[in-house]
Amino acid sequence: MTSLDGRTVASSKRMLLTAVCPVASSPDEKLPFLAEPIEGTDHLRRAGRLRMLPLSPRPPPPPAATKVEPIVAVSSGNQALTFKLVRGIPTHWFLLVP
Repeated sequence: MTSLDGRTVASSKRMLLTAVCPVASSPDEKLPFLAEPIEGTDHLRRAGRLRMLPLSPRPPPPPAATKVEPIVAVSSGNQALTFKLVRGIPTHWFLLVP
């Protein structure tokens, strides 16, 4: 988690979340690098609601049999937010904004 507006993470209104998972090179050590799908839950201790936006120029459509849930910020109390990362999101970078 990185604050992009010079404030602390607890008070920032613009943050970058980087979700990293194991990555392997393609056969013969050539591009592209292949990343495993990532899913999980991130908890952020702070007041105020934020949206999580995937940073990807054009996400590819999911396979027909894949149900992709949206990323939703859910308030889990007065001082915390919970973000759920689901399979099928083609990026490792997310912008958190009001």
